[in-house]
Amino acid sequence: MTDVEFVRLRIGDVAKTIFPNDTDIQAFIDANSGDLWLAAADACMAIAADAGKYAKVQRIGEYEIDRTKVPGIMMKLAQEYRKMSAEQPADGYYEQSLTDWNVNEIIYNEALRQS
Repeated sequence: MTDVEFVRLRIGDVAKTIFPNDTDIQAFIDANSGDLWLAAADACMAIAADAGKYAKVQRIGEYEIDRTKVPGIMMKLAQEYRKMSAEQPADGYYEQSLTDWNVNEIIYNEALRQS
């Protein structure tokens, strides 16, 4: 999965209907120095801003389409993605607690890979 596909999946735009060009998504990634969670958060905020312009309730007979909640939902999603970015460990890896056994296993596995 590419970085652009990752962000598209998180914002619900796999069909490329919201941002038709990959360069739009790549701009969010570049603006956030490659942090995909922050890029997804910014994309959600852009969707919320755009949806806010057209937020209205439409009634057709007995049916009702309420688009007034979309901006709020996208802003909450952006907030969650920002939280995920902040909680992500440095370099995307969890730190190992090192014991004598772990250190020996790491050295042994590295030796096996290099031989």
